[in-house]
Order: sequence, then structure tokens, then C-alpha cells
Amino acid sequence: MKTLEELYKEAVADETLKKAWSEALANGKAAEFLKANGCDATEEEAKAYLAKKNNGEISDEELDNVAGGGCGTDTKNCLYCRNPITGKEVSGMHEGCYKRYKEEQNAKKQQTLL
Repeated sequence: MKTLEELYKEAVADETLKKAWSEALANGKAAEFLKANGCDATEEEAKAYLAKKNNGEISDEELDNVAGGGCGTDTKNCLYCRNPITGKEVSGMHEGCYKRYKEEQNAKKQQTLL
């Protein structure tokens, strides 16, 4: 079985998995999601873990450490849209992608506060 940390790292690297986890939490189906993804943690444990992880956000340091860059070349791919970064980079993303990511995180935070 996977730990929450292992599943979290997978979600950071996989936008589809990250979105599915977020939707499961929003729809009260986190327990099913965790089980389906090989994690034996409870919904309460997952919520506590995510709350502890920078208030549900992925830290800039974690984003910088996510695989998916240029594979040894000078080209680095955006962690949000996966396209090559040309121009200003913020935490491994295009400046506009980083702005959208932060807006999504703030919206999710507002949902969890309701």
C-alpha cells in the first residue's frame, strides 16, 4: 500500500491524478479515491495531511523538484501546461500558468472553508 506522501508525490507529477483527488475531496469521495489508488489512509487522515502541506498548496520547493523538465537539455517544461518554458519562469511554470495555478489553489481553499 502507498503512503499519503507517495500518493501526494504522484499527484504532484500527474495533473490528471491531482485533479481526480481534488474532485474526490470536493465530492466527499476521498475514501474511494484513496482505496482505488492503493492508499490505506482514511479520508480524515488525507484531509489532515493536505492541510498540513502548506495549507493544501504545493510548495515552491516541491514544484521545483518535480520531474518533467528538459531531460538534460537546456529546455525546461512548465509543470502546469507541460510546454517548454520560454520567457519568465516562476516556480517551474510560465508566469501565466503560475498565476492560474495559484488562483485554482485559492478557489479550492475557499471551497474547503465552506
